Amino acid sequence: MLAVTTRNKLHHWRFCLPMLRARRYVREQLVTTPGLIRYVSAIASPTEFLTMTVWENRQAMFNFMSSGAHEKFMWMFTRWSASFWSMRWVPTTTEEGAWEGLSLANLVEPNSQILRDARPQAPQLPLPEQRTRTSPGRRAGDPSGSGVYAITALVEADSPGHLWALLSAAREFRHETGQSQLLRWNIGTIEPRRFWILTLWRGASDGAADAVCVLRQRLSASWTMCWAAGEYEIGNWNGLRLRQVAAARARELRLQSETNERIGSDL
Repeated sequence: MLAVTTRNKLHHWRFCLPMLRARRYVREQLVTTPGLIRYVSAIASPTEFLTMTVWENRQAMFNFMSSGAHEKFMWMFTRWSASFWSMRWVPTTTEEGAWEGLSLANLVEPNSQILRDARPQAPQLPLPEQRTRTSPGRRAGDPSGSGVYAITALVEADSPGHLWALLSAAREFRHETGQSQLLRWNIGTIEPRRFWILTLWRGASDGAADAVCVLRQRLSASWTMCWAAGEYEIGNWNGLRLRQVAAARARELRLQSETNERIGSDL
């Protein structure tokens, strides 16, 4: 199992209606796509759109990406969007509640993080940031070593006006002492009484259990779950690129190791 999140920031609100039409066609394709476990499409603003798809395996995801409405409209998304971000995530067993009656943590295989390296060939997409330079023996732009994890949440409310209370609660939570590890967050409307929350956190995922529990309580979410960074990312979220975070972290660890070796040799 794996998940894919996307964020589209449009050039202008006039692209909102074409984007909504395109997403409707993509949603119709998703309904008939084998291997899809769950799907959500949310609107954060007239110029900001969020999605998350959860798949049984990578081959099912690639089959969807390279066919039908998704393949057709992906080229248009790049014309309409000022920025685009897509990230793959590996599931963890840190989960509270259920997504429409389904516990995704129960579907996590014990060796899923090992098997993520056995990937079929990915189709090429018309996004400049997908073409990255590589060095020998290293995968291009691999964000899995970034130390960043995602927490997603689903909120089902009694009235559409709950969105304002949700935004207020999210802002308060973000500015509380001890929440400095929260890198990005966004809230989108799925339906008038259903809302989607995507948050990115920096730090060891062993602290995710507390964050998942607190988020569910503070936002009155019906479901929250933690996801570890996968091996593939394109674009950026307001300048944040997890592959760059991973590269910087790798350099820091390498320098630390070299320093320790020099100190050890001098003793």
